[in-house]
Amino acid sequence: MESSDGDEDRIYRMAAVPVANCNYKVYNSQHKEEMYLENYIKYLETVKDMNWDFSSKPCLYLKDWHFVRDFPGYSAYTTPIFFTSDWLNEYWKKRTDVCDDYQFVYLGPKGSWTPFHADVFGSYSWSANVCGKKKWLLFPPGDEENLIDWKGQMAYDVSSPLLKDKNYYPKTSKLQKIGIEIIQEAGEIVFVPSGWFHQVWNLEDTISINHNWMNGFNLHFIWKQLLEALNNVEKEISDCKDMEGWSDHCQVILKAHHGINFKEFLEMLDCVGQRASTEVESFLRSQIKETPSLHHFPWHSVLDLILVVQGLKLLLKQPKVSSDLCRTTSELLTQLLSTLKNVENESLSELLKKLI
Repeated sequence: MESSDGDEDRIYRMAAVPVANCNYKVYNSQHKEEMYLENYIKYLETVKDMNWDFSSKPCLYLKDWHFVRDFPGYSAYTTPIFFTSDWLNEYWKKRTDVCDDYQFVYLGPKGSWTPFHADVFGSYSWSANVCGKKKWLLFPPGDEENLIDWKGQMAYDVSSPLLKDKNYYPKTSKLQKIGIEIIQEAGEIVFVPSGWFHQVWNLEDTISINHNWMNGFNLHFIWKQLLEALNNVEKEISDCKDMEGWSDHCQVILKAHHGINFKEFLEMLDCVGQRASTEVESFLRSQIKETPSLHHFPWHSVLDLILVVQGLKLLLKQPKVSSDLCRTTSELLTQLLSTLKNVENESLSELLKKLI
C-alpha cells in the first residue's frame, strides 16, 4: 500500500472495506460491517501481538472486498489464462446501470474462517493465495443434503461436534467422510466447480484473490439453479397467484433474492454473444480459414457463440419465460446462428451440426 504520493496512499488507507465477525452468526452467515482499511490493518497488528487470542477481541475477516471495482486504475494482478473465459464478470463490467463485479480480495488473520456454503448462482470460483495458508473442506454436489439438521437447516460449521450427534444431523452417517481436505499454500490456486459446497479456514494470516465466474460449460447448472430459485419464490408467494402481473412480481423478487433473474440471464448471453459475434465476423473477413486448434483465439469465439446459442435455447424451452423475453431471445438466436453459418471449417462442421 506504499505510495510516493501521500494523497494517493491515504485513499487506500481510508477505503471502506467489508469485515465479517467470525464469532457472530447471522442466519447461516457472519455479521458484516464496514471499517476503514487503515483501522483493520491496526486490528491485525493488535491480534498478532496477542498471539491470535480472540478471547478479548473479535475474530474479524475482511472479505468480499471489490478492490478491482473500487480502484479500477490500479492494476493489481492479471487473471490466470485458465479462468479468463468469464461471462459473469464480462457482463457485469459492461453494464451501465450498475457498477459491480464478482472479483474480491480477502484478508484475514490466523483463525478467521468462512462458513459452509456454495458459491453465488452456482458459479465456479477460483481462489489464489497471495500469502498465507488456508485449509479447505470441499463436498461434491449432493453431499450437502446429508448436512441438513433436524430443523431442515443447512450446516453452518462442518467442524462442529454437533455433526456427530445423530439427533441434530440424522443423515451424516450417509457421508463416506466429512469433506475433501485441501491445504492451500501461498502462490497456489484452488478451483471450486459449480455446486460444490465448501468451508475455509485461514491457518495463517492470509491475503487471497477470489473470483466467482461462469461460462458456457456451467451454464446449464446456472440455469438449473435459477429455475430452482424461481420455484422457491413462486412457492413463497403462491397465495398471491391471482394478482395481476404475478409472474413479473416473481421476477422482481427473484432478482432481489437470488441476485439475477431471467432478464439478466438473457442480457448476459446477449453481451457475450455480441462480443463473440463481432470477433468471429472480423476473423471471417480476414480470409484466414484454418487455425491450429479450437484453443486458438478465433475458434474460442466460435465456441462461445455455440454455447450462447445453447443458452438461448434453454430460455426458449422454458414456459415460464415471458412472451416479450421469448421474442427478444428468438431475434438474438437468429442473428447468432446467421454468423455461425458463415464459419467454414471442416473440423467444426460436425460439432456445429450437433450443437446448433
